[in-house]
Amino acid sequence: MTSFPNYKNLTDGKFGKLQSQQRPSLQELIRQHIGSFNFLLEDGLNWAVQDIAPQEFKDTNGRKVSIILQEASIGTPCVPDGNIYSRSMRVFPSECRERAATYSADLQVTVAWSIDGHVVGSQSRVIGQIPIMVKSARCHLAGMGPAEMVAHHEEAQEWGGYFIVNGNEKILRMLILPRQNYPIAIVRPSWKQRGPMFTEFGVTMRCVRRDQSASNMVLHYLSDGTSTLTFFRDKQQYLIPFIAVLKGLVEVTDHQIFSDLCQGNEDDTYIKSCAVAMLRQAQNDGFYRREHVLNHIGHRLRARREMAEWYSDQEVGESILRQEIAVHLSNNTDKYNMLVFAWRKMLSLVAGKSCADSADSPMNQEILLGGHFYLQVLKEKISQWLQAVRGELTRSMKMHPDKFDLTTSGTVMRALRHGPNIGQQLEYLLATGNLVSKSGLALQQVAGFALMADKLNFYRYLSHFRCVHRGAFFAEMRTTAVRRLLPEAWGKSVKHRSHDCLPTQVT
Repeated sequence: MTSFPNYKNLTDGKFGKLQSQQRPSLQELIRQHIGSFNFLLEDGLNWAVQDIAPQEFKDTNGRKVSIILQEASIGTPCVPDGNIYSRSMRVFPSECRERAATYSADLQVTVAWSIDGHVVGSQSRVIGQIPIMVKSARCHLAGMGPAEMVAHHEEAQEWGGYFIVNGNEKILRMLILPRQNYPIAIVRPSWKQRGPMFTEFGVTMRCVRRDQSASNMVLHYLSDGTSTLTFFRDKQQYLIPFIAVLKGLVEVTDHQIFSDLCQGNEDDTYIKSCAVAMLRQAQNDGFYRREHVLNHIGHRLRARREMAEWYSDQEVGESILRQEIAVHLSNNTDKYNMLVFAWRKMLSLVAGKSCADSADSPMNQEILLGGHFYLQVLKEKISQWLQAVRGELTRSMKMHPDKFDLTTSGTVMRALRHGPNIGQQLEYLLATGNLVSKSGLALQQVAGFALMADKLNFYRYLSHFRCVHRGAFFAEMRTTAVRRLLPEAWGKSVKHRSHDCLPTQVT
């Protein structure tokens, strides 16, 4: 490690006097990048861990075993523990640039395992080294002044906001996505190809959890007056009758459903006929009570949920509605009311009472920040790692049933070593910009997420942090409106994040 000079001696010299602090105006230019990554470090990772489902199986004695992810934490970039020659344990970005290394830190998780509901033990283990954003809360440059920056071989006004992968500075691009948690009514002719009675009318909704992971839903209008709800899991689409979803969420009578669907349009015979058609469909399918719907959904989609065999069909159905339908809401009553509102909006579009929403309108768009995207990928990789641990445990149980003992930590510790290397997967994402994902993360593209930071001049370098990428989806779609400034594009700057990481202003 390089021995840095005392930064106090750098405040006076032939090159002038360094300022006591960095210019706030320059640091403000990239605040959204660092703010989104700090959200990952402070709350986002904890929320993501809480949302990861435990992995369960039965051992040789028929006992129920659960592998639970309790917590995860990210350290600071340091030299390996076995290093005895370094004067300092800290690793700075300048060193990673010089030796073409990755500026990364340990990702440590705590895993607990239980037998028949009783926790037997827990273990903490480092499962990889993941890239760290420069000047984030885990970076050693955070909070340093100009003199300290120069002492550590950085520019006095260094603003960070990028990753160092193999010595190269990489930036995660900001992407335009559909507005979150908002039903958008669309007329899309390609929807007619999804089935014999499908029409071009529908309502799409991008639901975002508090950890910024997302799930897409589409409510389709059918030519017979009924509706179908489509959700996506692992890049596959699943269709459930809309009336079945309503009945499965809450225990409610048909009369109450009819009143909720027709509220405000009691004199509209067309909307009333559509509501009656869906209720008649539920009667024909045998969906009289909530338990009938949950048993049906759980039986049909059990193979796709990867849940343990001891769960009933009703429990599987409840899990599907909880984790796939309107995932931004935690209360079934709220989900019910939201879906009823989306159906009314769709019927208003079908009846010609309202116009279709424009995907080009800034009102229906938002920006996916780099830190939030990084958290989505990290959550999926941790979930896959936990699945690999379960797979290794079941394989060991089948190969050596007489030596399989979960009451000791040795069996689990051996399984924890066989998980995939999360650090290498995230480095590949930043190095190439290509996303390798089983679920697709509710995104419409798999490439172009990262780019190299070119320091040709100040404005060229700054443009990488301020520009917004429309994404491959917008480049390929054929339903974009005429390029013009829409009425809502005028006026004050848009603020739509609750976190302290606002996107580029739209005026």
